[in-house]
Amino acid sequence: MVDIIQGKKQAVDVFYASESKLSPSRLLKKLKNYRENINELIEIIKMVFDGKNKKLKILEIGGRNSELTEEIITNFEDKIEKYVYTDTSLYFSNEFEGIKNKYTCFEFIKINSSSKYLENFKTEKFDIVILYNSLHRSHNISDMLRNIKTIYLLWAL
Repeated sequence: MVDIIQGKKQAVDVFYASESKLSPSRLLKKLKNYRENINELIEIIKMVFDGKNKKLKILEIGGRNSELTEEIITNFEDKIEKYVYTDTSLYFSNEFEGIKNKYTCFEFIKINSSSKYLENFKTEKFDIVILYNSLHRSHNISDMLRNIKTIYLLWAL
């Protein structure tokens, strides 16, 4: 904090430093009911997969939580055709590198503009769209939700 006040460092550099106690990933894990929320999402996804005779496509939009992503893939790897994670920031790509190397179904895509977030996916339908801790970053939440309806087949979580 002293370096920020003295002008030696930018606040964003301190906030996004991986060793920082203020990094987005660490702050996310401090949220109330963090573990319970992940468990509940896993249970909902399990219900979606139950009874399906085909592999499903999942799109995760900017959740910035590799723990959730990896847990979903680990639990349902044999039932996932494709898992696409998107974000407007490349900062988080390093956090997902291990998942990318471990699972062939996983793809990380950096999107340039959150306002045009979903245009890249209008030609492809997804069975599940996950917006865990990301919807609040949309410039217009109503528009984002309307656009999601055009790309999902079964569930938006």
